[in-house]
Amino acid sequence: METKATLKRQFLAWYIDFLCVSVLTFSIAYFLGALDWFRGYAVYVPAVILAMLGKLAPQFSLGRKFLSIDLNGIVDPRIVSRETFVLMFLATVLALDGTKQLVRWIDLSPFPLFGWQPEGISQVVVAFVLGSASILASYWLFKLNRRGLWLSLTIIAFWSLNILLSWNATNDAVARRTIEKRALQGIPVRNGEIEFMQLVLNPSFLIVATLCLIVLLKYRGRFS
Repeated sequence: METKATLKRQFLAWYIDFLCVSVLTFSIAYFLGALDWFRGYAVYVPAVILAMLGKLAPQFSLGRKFLSIDLNGIVDPRIVSRETFVLMFLATVLALDGTKQLVRWIDLSPFPLFGWQPEGISQVVVAFVLGSASILASYWLFKLNRRGLWLSLTIIAFWSLNILLSWNATNDAVARRTIEKRALQGIPVRNGEIEFMQLVLNPSFLIVATLCLIVLLKYRGRFS
């Protein structure tokens, strides 16, 4: 039986398109030296327009491929029968984080990796590798491909172990990134803001990572 893509599914496909095109427009603005002119939400305007064009030319829509929607708006029945909201949500978060990592190095200092602080070209390479891994994991999770399960578990284990081994260095990175974020926004750092972020970030990540681990293991039988 054919299943037409719901409006929610179509919107999610558009959102994936928007994330992917945002990376492109943000990168182009950076390499053209126009990032200051595009600073703020303006950089996303071209992304919104281009992502909307995916409705007119669905064959070029990455979001539809992620969500298993064919050119006629029909969803792969093998996916629909096994997917769950929580797995789709996790896949969306991975896509969001992956696309952000691809361009985050432009504005913000990276988090340390097992005590090592990437700089220069190594920072770009690390961002590309980790961002691409998250996007690939997202794609496979949407497809309920078993490779997505294993890659997602690997990503969770990688970042959890990194947090535990780079606890103090991560706190230093939080202070730098908070100052950088507020400088970009043109506002001062609020009193106690850095200390609060240093207090909650690492434990919060480990809690979220544990919940994601539980979800993936609970629904592992849905992957093939």
